[in-house]
Amino acid sequence: MELTKLILEIIRVILQIIVALLQLTGHAK
Repeated sequence: MELTKLILEIIRVILQIIVALLQLTGHAK
C-alpha cells in the first residue's frame, strides 16, 4: 500500500470541499 498517495488524495478531496464551502458561503452573502 502506498500511504503517501492515499494521504495526498485525501488532502486533495478536503481542499476541494473547503473551496466548495467557501464558494457557497460567498454566494450566500
